[in-house]
Amino acid sequence: MVELTPEGLAAELRRRQKMIHDSMARKMETAALNVETVAKKYCTPGESPYEGGGKLRGAPFDTGLMRANIGHDVVDLKIDIIGRVGNPIAYALPVHEGTSKMQGRPFITDAIRDERPRTDAILGSAVSEGCR
Repeated sequence: MVELTPEGLAAELRRRQKMIHDSMARKMETAALNVETVAKKYCTPGESPYEGGGKLRGAPFDTGLMRANIGHDVVDLKIDIIGRVGNPIAYALPVHEGTSKMQGRPFITDAIRDERPRTDAILGSAVSEGCR
């Protein structure tokens, strides 16, 4: 039989909490990278779901600069872990959201939506992995 003092139990709970938190941070990195990869795919001619709609609705690709600048980061706030996918290029937002003359091609939002089941599975495995 294992005996734990209140202090020992508290220490074990802190250790487990840290293990789960660290696992969640690693899994968030994996999930954000996955969404980034799919968003880049959606900006690739021949693989984009936006093709077939004429010049204003094709893959959001001209020189490849916008696709190359899609990135992700993970912010660990100690309580929350936030995964972000985005693009700093000035014209990325009008392409993503659309304008009065051009229909939007929401490559990041669509990647998040389409990868939701995989993201849920990745993040869901963090707790069990962290408890090992």
